[in-house]
Amino acid sequence: MTNEVNDLQQLANVALEARQSELTRTEVVADAGYYNASEVNRCVEHGITPFIPKSDTSATPRVVICKNQFKYDPVKDVYVCPAGDTLTYRFATVELDAS
Repeated sequence: MTNEVNDLQQLANVALEARQSELTRTEVVADAGYYNASEVNRCVEHGITPFIPKSDTSATPRVVICKNQFKYDPVKDVYVCPAGDTLTYRFATVELDAS
């Protein structure tokens, strides 16, 4: 039980509490609301394997925008946000499949 308004900082605490029940192998499955990179790292540091989908949102103090709301303009090779602004290119990443 917690008084936090969301689950972003709760993953490791819940997993560590569950681990105290003398489990030999600890894995935790959670929904995207629990995804927080520092919490995932904290679980791994304690030998707990987390299975959590990454969140599909980008939060700002005023609004939450889902990735699928951005449209790709192939002519200009840019993405356009729902407000009509062009996103600036900063870097590219590659995610490896963990399986």
